[in-house]
Amino acid sequence: MLALVTALCIIQFTLKEQIIGIYSSDAGLQERAIDVIWIMSLSTFPDLYKALGRGIAKATGLQREMVVINLIGSYGVNALFIWLLAFHYDMQCKGLLLAKLAMEIYLCVGTFVTIGQTDW
Repeated sequence: MLALVTALCIIQFTLKEQIIGIYSSDAGLQERAIDVIWIMSLSTFPDLYKALGRGIAKATGLQREMVVINLIGSYGVNALFIWLLAFHYDMQCKGLLLAKLAMEIYLCVGTFVTIGQTDW
């Protein structure tokens, strides 16, 4: 699984110009997208593992705990980092994507910590 995720991230980062070129021919937009694609590549790891953890949590009946983790992640961690990075430090698009990365890492870690503390 880790090898597949790593391969997907490497392909995404290596072929970034071609992938972005499929969606837009605007040079300014392509330049901005190339500047932030490394953040999107990094956020692939916790996003895919978070999805794996959600399946395990659903199978073990931990939905209530996952709701709390997701609410804190979405409305606490993500909102705080969006305000801090995108607006306060004026990082704009990079700030938004870094806030998403922080939220994904929080959700991934929170999910697997909750699963690990479950009495099997």
